[in-house]
Amino acid sequence: MEFQPPFIDYSVLLPFLFVAGTGILLMVLDLLLSEERTRPAAPVLAVAGLVGALITSVALWDSGRAAFSSAAATATPNPAAICDNVENSAFASVMCAWATSANAMVL
Repeated sequence: MEFQPPFIDYSVLLPFLFVAGTGILLMVLDLLLSEERTRPAAPVLAVAGLVGALITSVALWDSGRAAFSSAAATATPNPAAICDNVENSAFASVMCAWATSANAMVL
């Protein structure tokens, strides 16, 4: 069986990217600029990043989209279908067995 790379929906990751990107931007600005210049701008940038994350979170609310999914998992509602793409290892076997039993308990 060939490996099928998972589909990654980057728009679902936007809230996290806003918060992480804002934090990184604030650290870089604090490193490069003087304290007099960063002190008034830091709270404004922090709030702007959190508002951006809030807006994208509200826009994605109840959309039913997942950030990571495999091609097999999108074709069938069985969450254990992703087990077809993992290598043979003890950890993968245990996780796939758990996913299969958890899915059976839900159904």
